Amino acid sequence: MRGRAFVHAAFSLFILNTVSGDVRGVFVSHAPFLTLILVSGWWLLARHDFERRKLLGFSGLLILAGLTLLFHLSGTTVRLLAGCLVLTGMASSFRRGEGLRVLARTIVLAAPLSCCVGLFLQAIPSALVGIHSLALAWSELIGEGLLDRPLRLGFTIQGGHVLASFLCFAAARLLVVEWRPLLFVTLCALLLAANLIFLVGHPFLPDEFRTRQGLSMAPALVFLLGVIPVGVVAGGVVAVGVVAGGVVAGVGPGKAQGGQPHSKRALPGFAMAIAIAIACTTLGLGLLSPFVVGKEAPRIGFYGANEGPLLDWDRPEFGRYGPYSQGMFGLLFEYLEADGFQCEVLEDGIESDSLQRFDALVFINVDTVWAEEELKTIWTYVRDGGNLLVLGDHSDVGGTRLAQNTLLSPVGIEFQFDGALPSPKFGWAGSDLFFHGALANVVDAWDLGIGVGASLSLTSSRALPVVNGRFGLSDVGDATAANRAFLGDYRYQAGEQLGDVILAAQAQFGRGRVLVFGDTTTFQNSVLSSGYLRNVRALFGWISGRVAFDVGNLRTGLLLVSALATLLALVKNGGSRVYPPLMVSCLLLVVTGVNKLHASALNRPPLQHATALLDLSHAPRISMGKGKNSVGGLIQNLLRNEYLVSFHRDFEEETLRRAQVFLTIAPAKTYTQAEVQMLRRFMEDGGLVMVATGYFEKAPVMPLLRPFGLDLGSAPVGPIPLYRQPGRQRDEVEFVEAWPILFREPGGAEEDSPVAPDHVPFFVHTEEDPRDDGSLPMGSRDSLPYPKLPGFRPVLPPSPLAPKSEGETRIYCRYGNAPLCVLRRVGRGALFLVGDSYFYSSKNLESAPEVSLPNILFLKKVLDDFKASGRAG
Repeated sequence: MRGRAFVHAAFSLFILNTVSGDVRGVFVSHAPFLTLILVSGWWLLARHDFERRKLLGFSGLLILAGLTLLFHLSGTTVRLLAGCLVLTGMASSFRRGEGLRVLARTIVLAAPLSCCVGLFLQAIPSALVGIHSLALAWSELIGEGLLDRPLRLGFTIQGGHVLASFLCFAAARLLVVEWRPLLFVTLCALLLAANLIFLVGHPFLPDEFRTRQGLSMAPALVFLLGVIPVGVVAGGVVAVGVVAGGVVAGVGPGKAQGGQPHSKRALPGFAMAIAIAIACTTLGLGLLSPFVVGKEAPRIGFYGANEGPLLDWDRPEFGRYGPYSQGMFGLLFEYLEADGFQCEVLEDGIESDSLQRFDALVFINVDTVWAEEELKTIWTYVRDGGNLLVLGDHSDVGGTRLAQNTLLSPVGIEFQFDGALPSPKFGWAGSDLFFHGALANVVDAWDLGIGVGASLSLTSSRALPVVNGRFGLSDVGDATAANRAFLGDYRYQAGEQLGDVILAAQAQFGRGRVLVFGDTTTFQNSVLSSGYLRNVRALFGWISGRVAFDVGNLRTGLLLVSALATLLALVKNGGSRVYPPLMVSCLLLVVTGVNKLHASALNRPPLQHATALLDLSHAPRISMGKGKNSVGGLIQNLLRNEYLVSFHRDFEEETLRRAQVFLTIAPAKTYTQAEVQMLRRFMEDGGLVMVATGYFEKAPVMPLLRPFGLDLGSAPVGPIPLYRQPGRQRDEVEFVEAWPILFREPGGAEEDSPVAPDHVPFFVHTEEDPRDDGSLPMGSRDSLPYPKLPGFRPVLPPSPLAPKSEGETRIYCRYGNAPLCVLRRVGRGALFLVGDSYFYSSKNLESAPEVSLPNILFLKKVLDDFKASGRAG
């Protein structure tokens, strides 16, 4: 029995830590699948302890509901609720028996208790800041006292979240289900010993556990060190050999071996309802503080006296191509103004009379030597209700650290001389996002687009974290490395902080609010296309909005009341298998509702600008990073053509109706008939649908192509040109994997499009460069080398920039007799099809090493042709 009890305890703890993200390793993006595997393995190893009848009944429904939430939704609150449901369902299906009954009650109580601890730590960031400070001080003490070397490990890397869940399990077993305080204290000592073993052994661990590359492996190791004593307690035996030199054994249920059951009287149903109401109400009020409502036309002032290498307002434009051609913050202006914000650059510095007209001031990479009068003016403005958004970067790049820390000294937020490095495998995914109105739409820190910036140090009680990088590294900068922006060596060195680096922080000063990001990537041109609607507009809405409700200093008290009411309800009803998960469900629903309320209060009308939607709702073959599927170059060229780009994550007709261009690239999910009808209405109303797909990827998009008489042939054309040497002169429109397009005119026969046996090149012929300065050499047909083969005479097709008309269909590119790019008119709009899944990839358009000007101009020509007749402009 005790062996099976160990199995039950280990599996329940593993599931709990997996869904909460505390044991990560390689399972960050596979938590639902891992949970399913764990549930199956749990049943297989201890199937004799489960009743199949219960698994097919209510208990099975709870497990199914939890797994469904994990697979179909995302977010911390969803994962916590899902884990609670899964564990409650598994424990509720145990067979009857005294040992299993005690264990079932333990699991049913420990799961919601652990979830609530995580929930309230997110709601009270000051509490987590205190815990993090204690963890760093503890690791420094061990490093100096026992190891004689500097050691700074964060709470997460020490396995603090894992050990907290173990303590919840132990408290449920030894303080609620049964009253064994001495045993609980002994177990706490054993868990502290496990933590101590990890800290002492950390410098001697293999690199895969100790370095930045193995950040997420450390909590898994602590889990293994801690699961043994907790599992032993679950089985009824505790080893205290190291501490007392003996063994305390036979600690079974009931009064045997000196134990005694906990005297408990469950709350009546009415009292339980009151406890839930108090917990939910006070939690909601605490999370709503301060509750900010967006203004209709907020006024944003950008400090611009420091324009230079780290601050420019450029945007992608024709005539500037390749690396560093997209500018830094120019699109931020464009997106904000299209969203109804009124933006102005303060190029002449700070003047007291000029600040009052702004709802918020923005400082980006400031390198100013502040005058005392300027600082006094700024903080008087904030105290009277103004707001600051301060954006900085890593390792004192550009000499900005002193200026920004001087600016922020009244609220105790400092940029450190370091680079906050994310996990190489998972980035900032899984970081702590504290409950904040500006982050109401953000599911994971990954969505914020934070790159490598500076970590923030909080030196005042008025400063609180907003984003905490659980698995980050504070890589100390190198003051002698000006050639690499003073960044460090990107390796963990003894004494550097490993884990729990603060990436964003906030503070209240008088009636004003201050929001600080240690990295500017979120707001740069390269990220705004994917992140503006998702988070940046809410950040600016929050920092420039009006406070509608604020409980002020009562916030912490309200949250503590909620925590106490929750704890009372859980403890007094620990024997019930219904009330604990019900309590957690109510709390998480309140959190979800508050987030939705925050998001709706900051919601804004659609962008008043020509917009191109890049469809993500059908699993396209694209990537925002590097590689064959990257679409960074496509986004940059859509911006050059005066379209703001948004990612279409949820297929909604209202969003579609407000756009001008819709792009789908080799989707893996099939378009439904309802979605095809939406796209038909979109085109009939003047929209342009652009599809890129190859023959092998065409099936999901055929419901969209077939009604308009379009298809792809099965005989491949292949790469054009066939030999694609790096650094070659780009003189022709190029394809990566071209396939012939078959089409049928209304009432006509399908065109026969055989592939020519010879390689027939086709070239771009332009009359002028868009810059009109002639600095970019353009190829001409007369200067291009033709292949010299016996019996071969090249036949040049019509220029792609002068498409051939085929009635209702226009062919833009041919290979021999095979059309490769076709535009089909649909009402006032059109459907543009390219027979190449990779045609819009960065390597085929524009990337760091190479630029294909013919392809860039070809895309421009297609869009220009359509602007005159559709609503694409």
